[in-house]
Amino acid sequence: MIKKFNDIITIQNSRAFLFGMLGAAIIFLVAHMVEKPHPILGTVNITAMIDQFIKQETQKNLPSELLRKEVRTYGINLNKELQEFSKKNNMVLLPSEAVISGTEDYTLWILQKMSKVT
Repeated sequence: MIKKFNDIITIQNSRAFLFGMLGAAIIFLVAHMVEKPHPILGTVNITAMIDQFIKQETQKNLPSELLRKEVRTYGINLNKELQEFSKKNNMVLLPSEAVISGTEDYTLWILQKMSKVT
């Protein structure tokens, strides 16, 4: 039994095995380098943005139905802008209330974009 094992494990077989492992490692490394980068985390203070918009709209003394329509439209546009910003910058955006620290806040960027939309 030991004789058979020694016959199978020769220097040539060992070299072939090692070069095969080296080749697999190189392929794995190249594949890992080509894969998409992981998304970055960012925060947006959505609550403050919506509150600010509602305060601005209520100062206009609009009828309640028109105010609801304006808020709904703002929410749709905000969602669209957040989706586009996230996709364009390869980011996962979280509400700032859900994150204690460690991420960059993009609320001002989104507010600037929203001011151009509305």
